[in-house]
Amino acid sequence: MGALKPWHIAIFVVVLVLLFDAKRLPYAARSLGRSLRIIKEQVYNAMFQSLGEAFETAEQEMVKSLQCEDFKEGVAHFLEKRAPVFTGK
Repeated sequence: MGALKPWHIAIFVVVLVLLFDAKRLPYAARSLGRSLRIIKEQVYNAMFQSLGEAFETAEQEMVKSLQCEDFKEGVAHFLEKRAPVFTGK
């Protein structure tokens, strides 16, 4: 028990490849990186903002995310019951 071992990471990577297809992994990594960057920035800035300012910042980021092409593609592929074609935009 305790610390993460190298074989844990190997199993995680194998599961990712099986779930997401190797071709989609670079996009998934970019998307996750963008999300984590936004979260880190918001958490850091929240120390210096009022609650209202923090909500305003979060709302602005949410609007940006909802307006991107990949969000629209995600909704369309779900409604049309087809595989998504994400572009990273």
